[in-house]
Amino acid sequence: SERIIRDLPIKVGERFDKIAMEATRDTILRRLRNNGYPAADLFRSYESDSATRVASVKLDVATGPRAHIGAVNITVTPREGAHEQISKSQVRKTLGFEPGDLYRERELEDAKRALYLSDAYRHVEVRPDTASLAPSGDSTIDVNVTLAETFMRSLRPSFGWATLDCFR
Repeated sequence: SERIIRDLPIKVGERFDKIAMEATRDTILRRLRNNGYPAADLFRSYESDSATRVASVKLDVATGPRAHIGAVNITVTPREGAHEQISKSQVRKTLGFEPGDLYRERELEDAKRALYLSDAYRHVEVRPDTASLAPSGDSTIDVNVTLAETFMRSLRPSFGWATLDCFR
């Protein structure tokens, strides 16, 4: 828990700021979701007294069960009139995570970015299947990967003209 609350945007004794409070909420949730808690949620409340210039903030965290990656379900929609160009085993290698790994939201985002950067897909969706998460204890969560292939070869011709006057 010390790693989760270290260096937060709000601190005791500093000026009360609603934006910093929201940033703190987002920071804590991001840290929890990157450490195995996909269903983490945070409830916040605050009271302020303008006469004494004092505010108190209460943050209640509901972590939910700690989860590891369960099944990785890959659905590929090939380009119209073509068959699937890249095998699902190659997609699994590109993802960077596999069943049994600790759930980390950052790894799902990295997988999505890697698949987009391959330029092989026009649509990429990598999301946890929260319905597969058990309500208590250590659990697994399935990940659904939905892809739509695009052309495997492309040509992007371009030409240009410019002057030193910055007219383009």
